[in-house]
Amino acid sequence: MFNDIRYGIRSLLKRPAFTLIALVTLALGIGANSAMFSVVNAIVLRPLPYAESQRLMAIWGNLQRTGTAETEISAPEFKDFREQTHTFEQVAAYAEQDSNLTGVGEPERLRGAVVSANLFPTLRIDPQRGRQFLPEEDQFGKDQVAILSDALWKRRFGSDPNIVNRTISLDGRTITVIGVMPPQFHYPGKDTEVWMPLALAPDLLTENNRGSHFLNVVARLNPNATQQQAQTDLDALTSRMSNEHRGTYPNGFTAQVRSLHEDLVGDLRRVMLVLLGAVGLVLAVACANVAHLRLANAAARHREIAIRSALGASRVRVVHQFLTESLLLSLAGGVLGLVTAFWGVRVLVALIPKSIPRIDEIALDSRVVLFTFGLSVLTGIVFGLAPAFQASKTCLNEVLKESGRGTETSRRLRLRSVLVISEFALALVLLIGSGLMVKSFLRVQDVKPGFEPTRLLTARIALPDTKYDKFEKTRAFFEQLFAKLHTRAEVKSVGAINLLPFGGGGGDRSFTIEGRDVPEGQAHPDEQIRFITAGYFQSMDIALLKGRDITERDQPDTPQVLIANQALARKFWPNEEALGKRISFSKRNPKWYELVGIVGNVRHRGLDVEEKPEFYVPVMQPLFADGNVPPMFLTIRTNTDPQTAISVLRSEIASLDPDQPISSVLTMEERIADSVAPRRFNMFLFAMFAALALVLAAIGIYGIMAFSVSQRTQEIGIRMALGASGGDVLRMVLRNGFMLAVSGIAVGLVASFALTRLMTSLLFGVSATDLSTFILDAAVLAIVALAACYIPARRATKVDPLVALRDW
Repeated sequence: MFNDIRYGIRSLLKRPAFTLIALVTLALGIGANSAMFSVVNAIVLRPLPYAESQRLMAIWGNLQRTGTAETEISAPEFKDFREQTHTFEQVAAYAEQDSNLTGVGEPERLRGAVVSANLFPTLRIDPQRGRQFLPEEDQFGKDQVAILSDALWKRRFGSDPNIVNRTISLDGRTITVIGVMPPQFHYPGKDTEVWMPLALAPDLLTENNRGSHFLNVVARLNPNATQQQAQTDLDALTSRMSNEHRGTYPNGFTAQVRSLHEDLVGDLRRVMLVLLGAVGLVLAVACANVAHLRLANAAARHREIAIRSALGASRVRVVHQFLTESLLLSLAGGVLGLVTAFWGVRVLVALIPKSIPRIDEIALDSRVVLFTFGLSVLTGIVFGLAPAFQASKTCLNEVLKESGRGTETSRRLRLRSVLVISEFALALVLLIGSGLMVKSFLRVQDVKPGFEPTRLLTARIALPDTKYDKFEKTRAFFEQLFAKLHTRAEVKSVGAINLLPFGGGGGDRSFTIEGRDVPEGQAHPDEQIRFITAGYFQSMDIALLKGRDITERDQPDTPQVLIANQALARKFWPNEEALGKRISFSKRNPKWYELVGIVGNVRHRGLDVEEKPEFYVPVMQPLFADGNVPPMFLTIRTNTDPQTAISVLRSEIASLDPDQPISSVLTMEERIADSVAPRRFNMFLFAMFAALALVLAAIGIYGIMAFSVSQRTQEIGIRMALGASGGDVLRMVLRNGFMLAVSGIAVGLVASFALTRLMTSLLFGVSATDLSTFILDAAVLAIVALAACYIPARRATKVDPLVALRDW
């Protein structure tokens, strides 16, 4: 063994050019795979960083009346789950809730969550400082405590060692800090910075609020319980709930149990595995390329092998020696691949969309190192076997008599031809995949969102209830802010909405149409609802198709009005005039809203998601009895670059309320770019993998054609001596190379037709078997093949017939 290793190292060092090319090829192939695996490992494969995380489950509701596959849980439902299930050790809940931090420098809007007191015990995570919430603190009116994230503690409080029991101001309330979470804890979101008790108000637990879904539920299974048993347990409970509360669940209610890990990963699993498969094809191309080099190396060493055989080396011994050299190459390539992966991971982390979970956990850990080692060994065996067996078939008598060259060359050329065909087939699969991703991305980019995104600044503002405890105060703030902004030269128009396009979802609301009775047992219609101020449609440049806009005159003491989008008008009044119709969002004491306008459709959930029927209700005509205004997104149409209006917005808000922060300050173009970031990331990776495979395939066909020309020098010389012109030789070599490429393209087209169907969920506006993409990429590959064959073909035309015949 050690003799083989020593001899293998000496043999590789004797051929530095061959060794260097092989190492670079392997480093790129293995490094790309290791970098991609580190991403897949962190996001998909690695367990969640909680004790016995396999027992953690997420519970989602399913409202049959709306056809919604997943919905959050109401407070009464959460109470039922916690008290009437038998397979869970703990059932906890949380809701995302941001807060305004004031009194410690610049006011800031913090991402936060209100959590049941048992959430941290459910996750089995403890604060690094202080303590968890007590059960008595999870009660309405007794919730004046908070736990901070490590990042917030360091950023805003300078890692104050006395932070525990220090009071801070959140939304104008005096809150006592009782703990600081560990640096690695990021739940429910990676930007969550403050946790407060859920402390459900008593009215939220009444049956009247059973249909108010706003809680996310997390549970830990009993030690001996399974996910299937928990699902059976919940199925029995939700069946009873559906029977007992038919008014709330006219078509039934179910709940789904899913592992918390799967809940976080979701559809990313398929995407990541497709990308890992794509980079695996790159490594396959690299293996074929190194196998070419090894075959050439074996051909150059045929006399050495023959002599070793004559001295008693068996075929097994020759195979063993060649495999040892291949493994030495692959392991060295693996080491270089880890270095490549180190930098590759940094590039991937910089490019990966921030919306993807757990990206802060991406690293070259022990699992990635083991993966790289295993991949290196497998790679060495894959590209080493064929050359090793070919070398072992060297015929001693033929080599020593110098008469066996033609047979040996023919056998090796056939194998090298198969390798080139494989390379081109794999490269074409990646090219077509990349082409489909690019075409899909361009189709998404071409989608009109329903508004004009240029010169549009957006920012989120949430007025705390403690300071703006009356609707009149809130209305006065917005009226004064809008008036101030309208006087600024940078501002063209301004409005606000509670749920901005590409903001991640919307709110459904059931309603009744005047004059239309809902049959017994059937659910009321349920559609999206958004709250807006006057000026919103103008600031967004959303087309008003019929009727009138919301104006400043639409106040609480004027007739209630609303606006519908075109999709909603067509759905409910396809053959009649929608304007003037009246709608109520309350079943008991109807408050009728008159439909006064119809606007164009907006793709609120993403450019690649169809428009939904939607209502727009004036926020200044309160829908609810308490008159609270939800957090709003300001939409500011500017006359200049939107970035110049940020300071204007901040100064005008500060002039009205120095303690009022704004957050999520982005141009609409930035929001659109963020919404398509996952598609851009997928497209970039596919394109990068395809480009690398294309280069390797081109090198492969160049290598075999150069080798072929060198082996056929005498044949070419004879042809030219018999009258063949340089053009004839050029065409002959190009034809041979092109036929190899065409064979590879044919195999690649068949493989692509089967494999691209796995990408269907990643595509938009383009079929997985799009003919134009298949034809274009096949043509590109054919052109690259001809270009790669041209240099060896030109070299063949320069063969001197006299020299070739003399050497023969």
